[in-house]
Amino acid sequence: MVATGNVFEVIVPVILEQKVTSQEAHESWRRMVWSWGEEAPAPGPNGRRMRLPPSPERLAGEPYYGYHAFGV
Repeated sequence: MVATGNVFEVIVPVILEQKVTSQEAHESWRRMVWSWGEEAPAPGPNGRRMRLPPSPERLAGEPYYGYHAFGV
């Protein structure tokens, strides 16, 4: 995690798993990425649409009740 420099992208799902079950955490994170993330600059494998995770600033800027829609 630290070697890649992607600490934020790894730690948010881990924190979610501390709040709800693992399955709920994965679904919550997936929905947050699709709702608050940005479209990837290129399509994924097989031309599928992809999203980038929301930035730390975006997540910090959301009100606490905004997370309720995602089950958090």
